[in-house]
Amino acid sequence: MTTKRTYTNKVDLNRDDFDSYEEYRKEYKRLWAKTDEGEQSLKTAKQIYRGTTKGQKQIKHYSDRYYQFNDEVIKMKKNAYHKTPKGQEVLKKGNKKKRDEIRLLRENGVAEGFLIYSYNRMKTKCKEQNIPCSFVDTKTSTGWEKFLKYFYDYVETYGCVDYYTGEPMTFIHWDIKTELRPMTNVSVDRIQPHSSGIGYVTAKGRRKTNVAFCTYGTNAIKNAVTYQIAKRQIEAVEKGIPFKKKK
Repeated sequence: MTTKRTYTNKVDLNRDDFDSYEEYRKEYKRLWAKTDEGEQSLKTAKQIYRGTTKGQKQIKHYSDRYYQFNDEVIKMKKNAYHKTPKGQEVLKKGNKKKRDEIRLLRENGVAEGFLIYSYNRMKTKCKEQNIPCSFVDTKTSTGWEKFLKYFYDYVETYGCVDYYTGEPMTFIHWDIKTELRPMTNVSVDRIQPHSSGIGYVTAKGRRKTNVAFCTYGTNAIKNAVTYQIAKRQIEAVEKGIPFKKKK
């Protein structure tokens, strides 16, 4: 024996006012969705759907599509929001959380905690002075991901050692306010620096072919020697110092 299913009219809608049942159900759903019960039911259904595999794929698809066509608009909205009092507060909390996470990595001697500091400085300088850089955001990965991959590719090829001296690079945490930076810690070096005479903007910048990893001590010593001096020194070592022959 089958029981007939009955529906309760929750929005006080008269079926006889509509030409078809489809029109009636459409209006009924619209009005019901505005009730407290309807809003809660739709909210629960959305949460369940988002947890499914199909829901996750659909969210990713439309999120990627939206960001692809509205990238500049999103950046403008974010910049405007971050200038408001509420945005400043949210940004401050977010930055503090990131700093705490990075500090924990550094205290545990994890490479990423030290490299992110160098990467952020590099990214800021490249942006401010329009310096060429290989490590920029792309559709497939962020600049940070590309930079980190480049570091691990370097380590796989040469080991975690100074490119110039072969000395081991360390990841020692130090207190910036009270302690000096360990001279053996990892550092990012521009092989051809801005002091090469070509200038920051037109030089090789931070392209992959111009970036090497070394210790902070090596980087400090290298920066004290100009590109011209180093070049002439190499020429003198390889070829000697030729003199004009006397007649």
